[in-house]
Amino acid sequence: MEILNRMSVDDQPKIEIEVKGVSGVLMQGDGYHPGGTGAVMYFTCPDIDAAVDRAKELGVQIMFGKKDIGDWGYIAWLYDTEGNIMGLHCKK
Repeated sequence: MEILNRMSVDDQPKIEIEVKGVSGVLMQGDGYHPGGTGAVMYFTCPDIDAAVDRAKELGVQIMFGKKDIGDWGYIAWLYDTEGNIMGLHCKK
């Protein structure tokens, strides 16, 4: 399925992007303060061990590696370059 996202913020040009799968946006502006105290966005991955290993190879700071969350699979948390926490999730 193709999704067309349309966004207009503070009289900025409208952004139109065709995507398949997950899309998102990073915002900068007054009142936006990056850091590790906000919401955590999770990205699903087929192999969490491989994803964490690749992140380490790229120099990404790992908050915690693979953690068992029972019937729901596994998660790991990483810091992005702005200090925000990003979550990884894998069912197996």
